[in-house]
Order: sequence, then structure tokens, then C-alpha cells
Amino acid sequence: MVNRRAEAPDDTRDEAFAFQVNLEISGDTEFLRRPDLRGLSSDDWDEKVADLQYRDEGEYSVGHNVATEAVRDDGVCCKVVRTCWVPDAEVEKVEPATIPGVEISMDALAVLKDGEDAKTSSAHWCWSNRKWIQTEADKVPKAPAKRYETGQELVTRAKVAASRIESGIELLATQDCLEAFRIANKCMAEAARRRMGVMQGKPPEDVKPQWRPFQLAFILMNRER
Repeated sequence: MVNRRAEAPDDTRDEAFAFQVNLEISGDTEFLRRPDLRGLSSDDWDEKVADLQYRDEGEYSVGHNVATEAVRDDGVCCKVVRTCWVPDAEVEKVEPATIPGVEISMDALAVLKDGEDAKTSSAHWCWSNRKWIQTEADKVPKAPAKRYETGQELVTRAKVAASRIESGIELLATQDCLEAFRIANKCMAEAARRRMGVMQGKPPEDVKPQWRPFQLAFILMNRER
């Protein structure tokens, strides 16, 4: 597209501009996507992880001094690409998975009887975590080699985190650690009631505060000796 309007004087020059021009290309067959291979040639850890996680994604168009968007039918097949000035994207809401047999109630964790009680409330969690790690490990692509190495490193780190969580649970058998854990849960529960009571429009005593699994995992994995 070429703007052939004559240049206007300074006080009206905007009238000769072409604002928010939109160019669109469509076809009867699916467009091919171009993969981002920067991660394969980079030594930056974030780039390598992104390359592994988004290995099945690609770009259908590139804008110069403008953004572009790809219109994908059912989120898969792309037959339309166009320029856009204010790009947007739908981001799916992420919610923690429910893990049966795992106690995440702050009130319940604030009154754990002893270390054995702590193990019982977390035993299935440790097993589920290890099982999930193995499931993810099986998904690591064998090629190219650099992508495989990145995947193996992530699995190794996940196993280290799992061991630290289990170590944190073991420490709850120590009376001082158990008491500190109870107090932390009691304080967090009280704070959550005050906050969530206002947000949910209900009396604080009606709020049943719970941890998200990753929050509790963070606390436990940082309790190692």
C-alpha cells in the first residue's frame, strides 16, 4: 500500500496520513509456520527452556513497525494473517490441580499432631509428584541433542525439588520444626480470613483458607537441613 496523498501544510498535515491501515492475506490451504530456532543456537538457559516448551509453536507472519496476528480455526489451522496495531491474545486461566488425599487446609495443618501425622497428610502428594515428573520425563524429545539435554536438566532439577520437599516433610518429625510449621499455618489462615472475607463478602470465620499446592511445596522445600 502506498499513500499518494499530497503533503499538507503543517497545520493540516495529519489529514494526509493513513492511520491504522490493515493488510490481510488469506488462502484456501493452511499457511506454514516458521519455528523459532534461537534456543538451539543459544547458551542462555531461558532461551533453551523456551525452545523446549514451545517447540510445537511457530509464527505465521512478521510485522515491521507493526504487529501481526494469525487467525487460527479451532486454535490450530491458520488460513488468515493480518496486521494489527493493538495485538491481543487469550490467556487461559491457570488453576491448581486437585490432588486427592493431600491436606492443604491451613487450619488442618495448624493442628498436626506429630511428624507421622504430617507424613500421612502428604504421602500421596510425594507419590503424585514423582509420578508427574516421570510422565514429563517421558515427553522429552530425543532429538535434537541440545533440546534433549535441556529436558534432562529440567527433569533433574524437578527431582531435586521433589527430594527437598520430602526432606521438609521429614523435618516435621522434629518438634521445633513442627511447632514452627503449625504457627505459620495458623498465622496465614488468620491473614487469609481477613483478606478473603472482604473479597468474598462473608464473615472471616466462614472462610476456609487453603494453600495452593505450589505454595505449600515452596515452604516445605525450603525447610531442609
